Amino acid sequence: MVFQHKSLIARNRVATAQVNELNRSSQSISQSRKKALKGTVVVQVFKDRLRLCWSYGSKRYFLYIGLPDSKVNRGVAERKARQIEGDIATENFDSTLKKYKFDSQLERERKSVVCIFQQFTQERAKGLYARSLEKYETTLNYLTQYFKDKLADTISASCAEQFAK
Repeated sequence: MVFQHKSLIARNRVATAQVNELNRSSQSISQSRKKALKGTVVVQVFKDRLRLCWSYGSKRYFLYIGLPDSKVNRGVAERKARQIEGDIATENFDSTLKKYKFDSQLERERKSVVCIFQQFTQERAKGLYARSLEKYETTLNYLTQYFKDKLADTISASCAEQFAK
């Protein structure tokens, strides 16, 4: 009887230790998933690329850095995060996010319709028939006449529909 009592106590201690270990591990998981403080910008890895995530004025923002996760790139992302946090704290936050984008991201957005179509044609030219290239050249001429030097990000859907007619 005494032996059974001692073995029950030993099993109880083991079970208690296992429960305590589970509680500690679940606390560390929940602590790592805690909500960020107000005005804090968090660096995240999403699809093997770095992005910044934060809330401001009851709206959620994401800024995709576009760099793979590495020590150097994380430092770049952290500096950008501190800049955004500073702007939030001083109420100079740019909700369009243009202020925070890298020059390469802005440059990509600021190309003319004609320039984009020329790049498209150059990429496709390698595997096309001569007749297809002629059609692309004709389309390029129409684009040049209609849009001239208009930037692609300024073209509205209705403007594009008018061109298609």
